[in-house]
Amino acid sequence: MTYVRVGGIDIKIETTDDMEDLGEYVSGPEYLIRLSTECPDPVRSMVLIHEIIHAVSDQYGLEFSEKTVRVLETAMTQIIRDNPSLLGTLQAVLGD
Repeated sequence: MTYVRVGGIDIKIETTDDMEDLGEYVSGPEYLIRLSTECPDPVRSMVLIHEIIHAVSDQYGLEFSEKTVRVLETAMTQIIRDNPSLLGTLQAVLGD
């Protein structure tokens, strides 16, 4: 199983074919990010980032609007795609 930790919560990430949307974040008691199996690979990373931002908003009480989540999703996806060494650099700086 795959998880992402946001704040102190481990959020399970799963794919399913039983969805109307491409993704969703489900807040406690069993925290979950669901991704549709219908979501094509190039879009899947954007959807995952989108749902992680929803989780950040929830865990830190930020109450982001859907518009804010979409802007942050687009910005973060662009930054990660256009700077392929960024994740490795962040891991090195953070000591992981």
